[in-house]
Parts: sequence; structure tokens; C-alpha cells
Amino acid sequence: MTLAVRMGASRIVAEANQGGELVRSVLRSGGCDVPIQLVHARLSKAARAAPVIALYERGRVSHAGQFAELEEEMLQFGSGAMQGSPDRVDALVWAITTLEAATGRQPCIRPL
Repeated sequence: MTLAVRMGASRIVAEANQGGELVRSVLRSGGCDVPIQLVHARLSKAARAAPVIALYERGRVSHAGQFAELEEEMLQFGSGAMQGSPDRVDALVWAITTLEAATGRQPCIRPL
């Protein structure tokens, strides 16, 4: 059983700009039968993150648990201190954006 199935995921979101079909193929060959939604980045990471940043600023997003690497990326995002690609921040932005679009409301926390 895949992690997505164990967690009750309704879909997996993968960026298709660079190898999206390969991501789908690898997941399928590994036995993943959860729907895979490929998304295409048309804006910069900073532009995609702006609406999500606004949700954080209004106190509408919070974390349940500790995510040290994600939080470090969030602190460095958009600053001169950022080294490499902010992959965790980008994944968070896609997740919140996709969930909000799918439900028409802010995502919520479910107990594990």
C-alpha cells in the first residue's frame, strides 16, 4: 500500500514542467493507483507563493508538528540567503493552492 493510500489522499500533485510524465510513470510502476494531477508552473515561485503568503499573514495557515527544513526554507525564501531551489516551499504552495481550489475553502488539518 502506498503512503498516499494510507493517508487517504484524494490525489498526488506533481509539477509537470520538468519530467511530469516521468513522475506519473514512476509512481504508477510502483503501484500507486491514486489519481495524479500534473500542474504546470507558468509564474515564478515567488509569484505562485504570494497568495499563500497572504494566507499565512492573516493567520489562516498553521502547521501541526515540526518541519525544520521547510521552516528554514520559508525563512530564507526570497532573500539573498536562499541557496538552491526552495523545493519544500514550492511543494507547500502547490498543496495549499490545489486544496483551496478543489474545496473552495482553506485546507484543514486531519488527525493522523
